[in-house]
Amino acid sequence: MAAAASNLVKKDERRLSHLEVEALLNVADDTLGPSAIAEDRASLAVVERALAELSERQRTIFEEASRQLQQLLGMKVSELPGKVVVFS
Repeated sequence: MAAAASNLVKKDERRLSHLEVEALLNVADDTLGPSAIAEDRASLAVVERALAELSERQRTIFEEASRQLQQLLGMKVSELPGKVVVFS
């Protein structure tokens, strides 16, 4: 039992090799930077303006097509009141 506990302590004290550290430092950062956020907001504004210009009939057709696409792709769709349909 003491040997097993000793092995656990040794595992916890293990240090990373130079290659392991380099690999961790090169992990991609998935967070968006300020320029990407600005681009996304600008794109969203364009889509929102386009949707605002749709007639009620066109908007209804768009919403129904979005629901059907959701079912087809198995995706969850969140509708923001007065905004675009967002796939998540």
